Amino acid sequence: MSKHGKKKSKLRREIQLPPSRIENIDGIDVLVYGNEKITSRDVAEASKEYSMLFGANKNIYRITPHLIDGCKPGMRRFLWAWWLEEKRPQNTNPDTLKKRRFYKVQTLSSKCMEYHPHSDSGVQEMIGKAGQTFSSNILYIDPQGSYGNLQQADPGAGRYIEARISEFVIDCFFSNFDNYCIPTVLAANGFSEEPLYFPAKYPAVLFNPQFSGIGYGYSSNVPGFNVGEVLEATIELIKNPKAKILLIPDFPTGCDIVDTGLFEEINKSGQAKIMVQASYEIDYKTNTIKFTSIPLQQKTKPIIRKIIALEFPEINRIDDATQKGNVELYIELKPDANPDKVLEKLFKKDTGLRDTLPIGINVMEDFETKSFGVRKLLLEWIDYRRDAVLAMMLNSLENITEKRHMNEVLVYVFSKDNIDDAVKIAKKSNSRREAVEKFMKRFNITSIQAETLADMKLYQFSKDSYERFVEEGKRLDAELKKLRKTVESDKLIDEFIIEELEEGIKKYSAPRRSKVIRLAKDNDIEAIPDIDYLLGISESGMIKKIKMKKNISIGSLGMKTGSISVMHINNREDILIIDSTGFVTKVAVSSIPEMNFEDDGVILSKFSPVKGTIKASMILPSKE
Repeated sequence: MSKHGKKKSKLRREIQLPPSRIENIDGIDVLVYGNEKITSRDVAEASKEYSMLFGANKNIYRITPHLIDGCKPGMRRFLWAWWLEEKRPQNTNPDTLKKRRFYKVQTLSSKCMEYHPHSDSGVQEMIGKAGQTFSSNILYIDPQGSYGNLQQADPGAGRYIEARISEFVIDCFFSNFDNYCIPTVLAANGFSEEPLYFPAKYPAVLFNPQFSGIGYGYSSNVPGFNVGEVLEATIELIKNPKAKILLIPDFPTGCDIVDTGLFEEINKSGQAKIMVQASYEIDYKTNTIKFTSIPLQQKTKPIIRKIIALEFPEINRIDDATQKGNVELYIELKPDANPDKVLEKLFKKDTGLRDTLPIGINVMEDFETKSFGVRKLLLEWIDYRRDAVLAMMLNSLENITEKRHMNEVLVYVFSKDNIDDAVKIAKKSNSRREAVEKFMKRFNITSIQAETLADMKLYQFSKDSYERFVEEGKRLDAELKKLRKTVESDKLIDEFIIEELEEGIKKYSAPRRSKVIRLAKDNDIEAIPDIDYLLGISESGMIKKIKMKKNISIGSLGMKTGSISVMHINNREDILIIDSTGFVTKVAVSSIPEMNFEDDGVILSKFSPVKGTIKASMILPSKE
């Protein structure tokens, strides 16, 4: 009984289950209640199965770069922890870049492990590789100390080598970061947050080689492309999504790429194989072969060991003067040896001087691993970038609008009619709270606006401040007008993105390291389409390839072309180019993308290390 003499009542709801029955579905006994089916399984077996699925997916996530920023989780967490340590720089102004500090790699790895609690040595190995010019087309860190070489040396221990965040990382991943809308997740430490991806300003996923995998079918093998060429192709696709592009891999070791007719496939499906080999020079006077580059993932000392093990009788001596990423491997032959034949044998045998790399552009998008060709990947990235820029501008628009409202209050309060009252309140208020209340009452403003006034120093209440606020208002008005106009126009957003990409070309593009070659005795010649073309080469270095038809002309090549040489040529042939510096190079016609009459052509230096203006060109016929 309660103190009021009334008995408490409890309402109980009884649940009645429908009659059950057992059905065998696909060999599993399932308990069925009406229309509901409950699977009867061994909990231990189910737990093991789902744990294996989770583990496999987690491993795939770890080894797969993201479409948006091109980072794997380890690298992203490393850069994130470092950026926070550097007090969140968001521009590449000279003053900002001067503040960057060099840290011991061991210190950096410990910061990274707050977000990436895996092997300390693994993180240091990742940082060490990121500082090698022969592993990346563009560096994410500025290295200081011994970061290994192409002989076989590994980077020094983390306590001996140092690094600082590179200008490219700040520019590409963190420029204006706070204005973006980036999804975050809880970090491994249980209280911090980390971004799911960085708001990449450039399609960095295609810049550096990333070869990794955990088994057949679970790999991501991005070969890496020339930074300038990727940015130029992106601009082309923004202007015209149907534009024809042909990006050819460019390796940081500078090895040659053998044209086997699969460049189109890399751009179309992203799944192919690419043959690479060491570049070389032959000194016929001393009968010496000098290798000036080696394939990606190869080192000169293992190559030498393989050559020695094969016992070439023609070889007299091998010298290795390789320094860091500059390969100088000399093979001195006996006086009666034929260097061309020896070279052919060296490439055919398993020496590491020639290699075949699997290409599989598999990246993460929306928590799934997806395969892309170069073209489709860039179009997907462009769509993301448009959304990101629009969100950034809308956020900036909101922030600047708030600043303008505050600026209007400051102009009003600091006007000649109100400044005396404002100074009086600032001087005579006994507390910040009292000042806020008086400012709100006197000028009919919000508490946030009043708090801004209360936090100002007394010397700031002056006529000079009034003039400064007026000028600031004009600047904010102009910025708001520009932003409002941009967010309402898809064209202006594209122009903004193109402007950023063009700035990236000026800052980060570099000449190709890998040139395209075709073997003298190429067994894969049949893989190259047997098509006749009209080929035009301008004195300024533009080249254009149009399928041969009746009454067809080459058209124009760019804005300033000078004289143009035109030739009728087969896709399986090569051309010999002589430039104004006297440099002679061979270019495979099949490596040049097919174009239309109205196209302007492409820069020849994309496909060959041509220097200066073009002085002469000629056809090198195929063996047939």
